[in-house]
Amino acid sequence: VLVISFIGYQTRQVTVPPSLVVNVSLLKTAMELTDVVVSGFQDRKKAVTVGSITTATAKDLENAGITTFEKALSGKLSGVYVRSQSGRPGETGNIIIRGINTLTGNAEPLYVLDGMPLQTGEVSGGMNSLITNGIGNIPPENIESITILKDATAASIYGARAANGVIVITTKNGKVGNDYVNYSGKYGITLRPENKFNFMNSAEKIAFERSIVEDFRPNYEKGGRVIQLTNLADKGVITYEEAERRIAELEKTNTNWIDQLYRVAQSQSHNISFSGGNNKTTYFASFNYQDAQGSLIQNKFQTGGLNMKLSRFITPDLLFRVNVYATIKKNVEGQAGMDPFKYAVFANPYEKPYKEDGSYASDMTYREIPYTVGTASSLYYSSFNMIRELKENKLSNTYGNVRGQFSLEYTFLRNFKYTGNIAASYTSVQDKDESFAGTYRSWVRNWLNSASTGSLGVLPEHNRGFLLESSGRTMDYTLRNTLEYNNTFAGKHFVQGFFASEFGAVKNDQFRHFNPIYLQEYAIAGYPSWDLVADTRFMNLRLDALGGTGTRENRSASFIGSAAYAYDNRYVVNGNVRYDGVDIIGSDNQFSPLWSAGVKWNAHNEKFLKDHEDVLSRLVVSLGYGYRGSIN
Repeated sequence: VLVISFIGYQTRQVTVPPSLVVNVSLLKTAMELTDVVVSGFQDRKKAVTVGSITTATAKDLENAGITTFEKALSGKLSGVYVRSQSGRPGETGNIIIRGINTLTGNAEPLYVLDGMPLQTGEVSGGMNSLITNGIGNIPPENIESITILKDATAASIYGARAANGVIVITTKNGKVGNDYVNYSGKYGITLRPENKFNFMNSAEKIAFERSIVEDFRPNYEKGGRVIQLTNLADKGVITYEEAERRIAELEKTNTNWIDQLYRVAQSQSHNISFSGGNNKTTYFASFNYQDAQGSLIQNKFQTGGLNMKLSRFITPDLLFRVNVYATIKKNVEGQAGMDPFKYAVFANPYEKPYKEDGSYASDMTYREIPYTVGTASSLYYSSFNMIRELKENKLSNTYGNVRGQFSLEYTFLRNFKYTGNIAASYTSVQDKDESFAGTYRSWVRNWLNSASTGSLGVLPEHNRGFLLESSGRTMDYTLRNTLEYNNTFAGKHFVQGFFASEFGAVKNDQFRHFNPIYLQEYAIAGYPSWDLVADTRFMNLRLDALGGTGTRENRSASFIGSAAYAYDNRYVVNGNVRYDGVDIIGSDNQFSPLWSAGVKWNAHNEKFLKDHEDVLSRLVVSLGYGYRGSIN
């Protein structure tokens, strides 16, 4: 029996036949990701790496209810904080590594996808991070590992863009062997929020308002419906009998506004992948779809994407890889002109969402909390209805992205490897913000308000809706060449070094236009008559709000060097240096050196501790220092 083994391959036992001729094929073995640090530039054993680095594998990310990768990270890694923005469906949260390192600049970490960095701030055409964050395009099911480079010792290899840490994401590849088809589906519900406050019901609120009327007789502007009706009766506008009849009608209504404005939201996601290959070619293809409702009525998010990876050994020493990623997203949100949750909590229970004939009822008593309580009658707007606001005012976002990565790896002289990488992406974003004529949001945000001679805004007949459209597109590329050397001498001396050059550029074009008049049912947009503006008020109009264009372009060049030495997996020395040149920072600070150095002692590999592995399995002492800048 022959036992055949080789580093990186599965061990096989073979019985020798009488002919004494044996043909053996070994299958590659997947090295444990926890034993290897994937920095994006190179793979290095954890034992010979200095710096604060943590890794989460695909198994760590498994969670039946998680549809975005940053939520899968939440609570998994020390020093990594995931902060949600608003809870909207499909939103990508902010990841903060070891706190915020800037007061005025961008606090996001650098993301590296399959070895190549993603451009930060890809599109800023009025979009939120829900749409623009490129890393939100990768579903958790497609991720093989996530490595967090926390301190300067580990992250300085990425230079000035790594001031807030680095998140290195490696997606799954095809494996040699059988062809596989994997499907995962998720269905979830999100309960509507609950009002835990023990507020008054309609009868109690009416009794409370009656007591205020008896004790203080407040003005019309300073109270609810009972106070308003009593004031009208006092002034002879209506009879006291009519006032009492209307108050009695109010007692019959007890509206739970949270039930009216929020719902039990449903979400579903589907992911199907195909993978396989042989000793020369491997492939991986994944298709995903997600549909999620928001708890707030009218809110909905949809996304679909694909991820395709192909690896091919052209010769035993020449490997070609191609990765393609594509994503489409659409998000729709109702826009109310004020906080709908605050309204749901504080609106009077005797106000109705609908009249008996099914038309929208008007809320005559709600004030913006806390700005106008006790000083203003409702909102100075007689036909306010929150449900109408959410249904007739909406923000639609559409996002599309395609990204390609190509790499060529050539191994020569046994210990040298050249790698050439190029990554390019194109992103397009469209925003459409619509407000119906006659809504409160259209009135309070009317473009003519700044030139109005009155203090309360334009007259209702000039409240004719508005349309704000914006678009942005981004094209970027990164080109990198790397030469790496790896060798082990006498079985104990490990040496690794590499040099890399990196060049990149990003160009962003933006366009927006605003129409102060929008007839939504006819899709007709326009501008108001100048006759509505007094001769002395023209200068008050914000003409810059009607539209604009912008272009931003950045280029960069970087040169990187790194070296590592380890003796017997016990004593380790690492060093990195990087020179960044970026056109947005001017010539004075170009190519300032950013560097790091560190030493490490793997004490658990010492002979005097080997006999105590059952008590002390791992003991590491390390010291590192690094200098890294920041580009804001």
